[in-house]
Amino acid sequence: MCIRDRVGLMLGYAIPGLIVDTSELNTRETERQVMKLNMILFSICLFSFILVVLLFRSKPPTPPSISAQRETMNVSDSFKESIKNKEYLLHLCAFALNDATYAGFSGVLSQLIRPFGYGDTEAGFIGVLLNLAGLLGTIVVIPLAKSPKHLKFGVVLMGLSIAGGFVVLQKAITLEWDDFMVQGAVVIIGLCFGGIWPMSAELAAEVNYPIREDISFGAMGALSNLLGIIQFSLLSIFLESNDCDGSSRALYVILVFLTISFILFIVNKYPARRLKAETTISTSKNTHHVAA
Repeated sequence: MCIRDRVGLMLGYAIPGLIVDTSELNTRETERQVMKLNMILFSICLFSFILVVLLFRSKPPTPPSISAQRETMNVSDSFKESIKNKEYLLHLCAFALNDATYAGFSGVLSQLIRPFGYGDTEAGFIGVLLNLAGLLGTIVVIPLAKSPKHLKFGVVLMGLSIAGGFVVLQKAITLEWDDFMVQGAVVIIGLCFGGIWPMSAELAAEVNYPIREDISFGAMGALSNLLGIIQFSLLSIFLESNDCDGSSRALYVILVFLTISFILFIVNKYPARRLKAETTISTSKNTHHVAA
C-alpha cells in the first residue's frame, strides 16, 4: 500500500505540470490542456483497472505465517478488543498524526512555498522529489521491518528526522538558503515518511495481535485520512493570506503534529505479542514432533 501511494502521488505531481501550462493566458488553450490531462488520467486509471482484473489473485502465492494460521474473531469483536488495547491506541494516534502531516504537507506544498518565490514548476519538482524519496525509503525499509526489537527505535529515529527535516526546510525557505538545502531537507523528509509506513504497519500487527492485520491497518488508514483532512483545512486557513507569515505559521502547525506524534511513539512500550505467540506455537510444534 505504501509503495502504491508514493508512486501515485509522485505521478500526481509530475504529470499535471508537464501537460498544463499555468502561465498560459489563452483560455481555449488552457481548456485544451486540461482536457488532454483528463484523458491521460482516465487512460492510466483504465489501464490499472484492467491489470487488477487480470492479475488479482484469490489467495496469496505463499502460505500464511504461523501467527496467521488461527481462528479469527469477527470484525465487531475485533474493533472492541482493539479499543481496549492501550498500546495499539497510542500507536494508532502516533501514526495517524504522522501520516496526516504527510498528506497535509503534500496537499498544500505549492501554496506553502509560493510566497518565498517558488513557482508551480519548482513546486512540482519538489513534490516529485518528496515522493521519489518516500518510495525509496519504503523499498529500503520493507526488508528491514521484521525485528520487533528494532522497529520502535526505527520509528522514533525517523519521526525525529522528519521533524528535523521540517525545521531545516523552514529555515532554508525563510532565510533564502541555497536550493540544495531545500532539496536536501525534502529528501530527508520523504525518505523518513516512506520508511515509517512499513515499520508502523509491522508494529500495529505486533501490538494488536491476535486481531486481524487488515483491521489494524484499516483503522490506521481511516484515522490518518480524518486527521489529514483536519490538518489540510488548518494549513489552508493559514495559507489564505498567501504571504510568508502565513506559510511560517503553517509550518509551525506541521511541527506541532509531528511533536505530538513523536512523543506518543516514545512513550509506547510496544509489547511483542505476535512474536511471542509465534515462538510459543513453533516451540509447541517442535515438542510434539520430537515426542512423536
